Amino acid sequence: TFGNILLTARKLGCYFTASRELAEDSVNFAQQIDGLLTASLAAEIDRQCLMGGSGSEFNGLNVRSEVTEQSSVGSPVYDDLMDSWQTLTEANCPDDNLSYVLCPRDATTLSKLIGSTTMEYIAPPREVAAMTRYVSSSIPRTLGGGSNESVAFVGDFREMLIGLRTNPIVEFTTEGGDTFQKHQVGIKCTWRGDIALTRPAFFVRLAGITA
Repeated sequence: TFGNILLTARKLGCYFTASRELAEDSVNFAQQIDGLLTASLAAEIDRQCLMGGSGSEFNGLNVRSEVTEQSSVGSPVYDDLMDSWQTLTEANCPDDNLSYVLCPRDATTLSKLIGSTTMEYIAPPREVAAMTRYVSSSIPRTLGGGSNESVAFVGDFREMLIGLRTNPIVEFTTEGGDTFQKHQVGIKCTWRGDIALTRPAFFVRLAGITA
């Protein structure tokens, strides 16, 4: 069964100021601006794809009701990722391009799992080892009633599309706000787009992860 997917153009942006002397005297000012704008927009797109959902933000994986959820995970172990693998494969999701995304705290917890008898670090199961692991600081670890919970996501991220409405637009001003008075240049970058899940069943959300 085929159907249309509606994308709503949402605006992301960043703004900062710099002294005109810096802009005039620095030999690599333009390159530094490009790097800063790229990093800022990429970090915000990453955050909203995963955690967005308030106001004009993307509807990220954390708020999508159609995404399967494993709740009350607790301290993460490889069993949780294996459960996600089972859910996805039962939904006919190919397991040759699966990835999982988690916050730095939970990545550390998994990497420090030690066998109770061998006292050696535990290697992930074959199915988990075949997944690509990503660590994102965009996932908070202060969720839940105790402000100590996080989430993680497993899925085939080829099924998450980023729809581009307009390319990033960079604008400069020496008169807006108080830039004229302070002899500064203001730099603003805006981008419009949205995300869509072509197969929501190909994603699993692990909720209620604790340290």
